[in-house]
Amino acid sequence: QIYPRSFMDSRSDGIGDLKGITMKLEYVASLGVDAIWLSPFFTSPMDDFGYDVSDYRDVGNSSSSNKSETSNAKLGSKLATKASI
Repeated sequence: QIYPRSFMDSRSDGIGDLKGITMKLEYVASLGVDAIWLSPFFTSPMDDFGYDVSDYRDVGNSSSSNKSETSNAKLGSKLATKASI
């Protein structure tokens, strides 16, 4: 499981983001990981550290394209997200 806000900060703003995860996918794969579960990264008021999603169709402050999904597939890993409804 990866909690995006604390995993890797690619923008040097002190908050991890999806681009940071993408940057470290090869390292994660080298550890023998074959599936990644991402904690919520959708738009949220952050009253519950991202689990209080306000828009399931929008990527929150850790915005990125689907580049991490594409990179993950190239490494042969599975990607899962959790929807807390």
